[in-house]
Amino acid sequence: MTLTGYLPLPRYLVIQFRIHRVSAPPRPRVEDPVKLQLREKVIELRTMGMGYPDIARSLNLSVGTVWNYANRKS
Repeated sequence: MTLTGYLPLPRYLVIQFRIHRVSAPPRPRVEDPVKLQLREKVIELRTMGMGYPDIARSLNLSVGTVWNYANRKS
């Protein structure tokens, strides 16, 4: 978070300030085993030639979730 601004002082005493916060390192992603199985199933069905809406209907997921599972790089 970076705040930039001025303290409410008279014009001749305006003091500019800036606050820098050190960003935290990213946390490692922990995957749920059920989600990993779903992701593998989505990739398997995509390689068989099924479309996103068909996979979504068969697995009872949203089309966006199926797309994310199929296109995620990790």
